[in-house]
Amino acid sequence: MMEPAVTLSDYLLTVECAVCALWCARRGTIARGWWTLFYASLALAALAGGTTHGFYPTDGEPIHEVLWTATLLAIGATAWSMWRIAGSVLGWDRPWFSWAVLVPHVIYAAVVLGGVREFRAAIICYLPPTVVLLACFAWRWRRDRRGHHVIAAVGVVLTLVAAGIQVSGFGLHPIWFDHNAFYHMMQAVGLALLLPAALERSEAGV
Repeated sequence: MMEPAVTLSDYLLTVECAVCALWCARRGTIARGWWTLFYASLALAALAGGTTHGFYPTDGEPIHEVLWTATLLAIGATAWSMWRIAGSVLGWDRPWFSWAVLVPHVIYAAVVLGGVREFRAAIICYLPPTVVLLACFAWRWRRDRRGHHVIAAVGVVLTLVAAGIQVSGFGLHPIWFDHNAFYHMMQAVGLALLLPAALERSEAGV
């Protein structure tokens, strides 16, 4: 295993997201399909990413390219599901909104399949829906004063902080807890805080 901290933290994230996806699928809301896709795509991204870091880190190696491409595409699916969740929060579950948020992710997928493999491309893809989702949860909390919206907003903030850590390269130890492992652990906490909103039964689906 080439990067044990990164690989193991990715695999822990895989387990967390897989459990959350199953939970959403069984007990979710009107929007459970999008929450299930959200967590399932993150589980796939973490699994493929962890395997890449741990066992196939060499650029250009065929299996590395397949796994890393799968990682980036899965993150694109995550970003798309976040737009759809935001639409559910706002009551915008309309065909025009579905198409509007799908188009940029089709372009993103084409860019990735065309050869762009930098992780920053994935961050650029999911940063806009993350910010919008944060605003949606803040708006819903201001309107309804329901605690799970505040918890979800904090969770979204933590995922943004996690992305900042990953981009900055800041880690607690160069081998045992580098910036990628730190990113994964911070993200794991943030994703757990989103679960109450994902499981909430309400007219808007969150």
